[in-house]
Amino acid sequence: MTPVVALVVVGWGLIFATLGATAAQVLHEFARHELEVYCHRRQRRAWFDAIIQSREKFALGAESLQMLGIAMLIFGSLNLVMRNVAVGSLDAITTLACILICTLVLLVCNSWIPWGVAHFASAPFLFHTWRFWWVVSVLTWPVTIGVRMFSGLTRRISGQAEIDEDEEQIFEEEIRSMASEGERGGWLEARVRDMLEGVLDLDDTALAKVMTPRSQIDSLDVNSDWEATLKLVVETERTRLPVFRNTFNNVVGILYTKDLLTEFLKPKEQRRPLEKLLRKPIYVPESTRLDVMLKKFLQSRVHMAIVHDEYEAVSGIVTIEDILEEIVGEIQDETDVAEPVTIERINENEVRVAGTAHVEKLNQEMGLQLPEDEDFDTVAGLIMSVLKEIPRRGQKIVIGNVEFEVQQATQRTVEQVKVRVLDEAP
Repeated sequence: MTPVVALVVVGWGLIFATLGATAAQVLHEFARHELEVYCHRRQRRAWFDAIIQSREKFALGAESLQMLGIAMLIFGSLNLVMRNVAVGSLDAITTLACILICTLVLLVCNSWIPWGVAHFASAPFLFHTWRFWWVVSVLTWPVTIGVRMFSGLTRRISGQAEIDEDEEQIFEEEIRSMASEGERGGWLEARVRDMLEGVLDLDDTALAKVMTPRSQIDSLDVNSDWEATLKLVVETERTRLPVFRNTFNNVVGILYTKDLLTEFLKPKEQRRPLEKLLRKPIYVPESTRLDVMLKKFLQSRVHMAIVHDEYEAVSGIVTIEDILEEIVGEIQDETDVAEPVTIERINENEVRVAGTAHVEKLNQEMGLQLPEDEDFDTVAGLIMSVLKEIPRRGQKIVIGNVEFEVQQATQRTVEQVKVRVLDEAP
């Protein structure tokens, strides 16, 4: 290969690599709304539909073109280097200079240009080049077959079922993309974007994540007398209380404070039994999605439900406020008090944490990698999931290179723990 031919190969390789990298990034990050508006203004609505329907094929074709360009670059560059080596004109300084120049060129062609086009001109780029990418996707159809074959094989090995991307999912992704673009552009506040994200996540979140666990529930025995009932209501300041008979797994109803106070104003001999004041409870499984639960709350006009696990045992309660907080954030009223500090640093390697402290927050605070699981998200949950029981005061447990010492515990949960990072795992 002559030097001229090698330079031509390198030049076309740069062009192909740049086009392929740019299209691949644009097709993965473009905003559907911007492209739709751009096509609508030019009266090419059909083009928008064609791009949306074939974007995955276009992306595979673009990535294939990028790989072809990089291969041409390598081949042409090696040819030129070998010629210089043969004539002995390639010294150390020249070699270093060539490496730096090649690195800069690759950064410009495969990173900087694609990033700029994807963030500032994705709609015009796709509008004016989609036909070219259609041709490229047709020419690279063997790559598409290979990707489908290997993705199917990988999915079967991992035991995952095939999931088709439906219009609802595409629409949700577009809303997220628009919200992110709006925040970056200053049109939306961060809290508005968070609210949109919260609404979209309702159908992906189960009650087990937001419910009040059984160990933290204030409840009442149906056989309690009037004085004990009123005392519990005053102490807990709850507007609703689950009422059980004999065991908490047998919740017979929900007591509304307003019903209790109305009855308490009557003479003692005219008061109805506590059981007559109860509202019928709603039972729902832990796997219920938040959007389904919110709809059920609105239809039934009941704002509290009893959550049970797969064994039909009560695992917690959920209220309409718990679901709304996933959208608007923590709701504070006049009776709420500031939460105590859950993580208190003792020294560089030790902290004192509340059992309700989140494992994720502890990992961030101390730079740890403690396991985070769907079955628990607190330090108390982590300890009890490892021990399979509620530990006693003074008991120690080591997870990796982290030692947990229980300092306060009740018969139902762990309240305070001292966490110490060991020099090395035992």
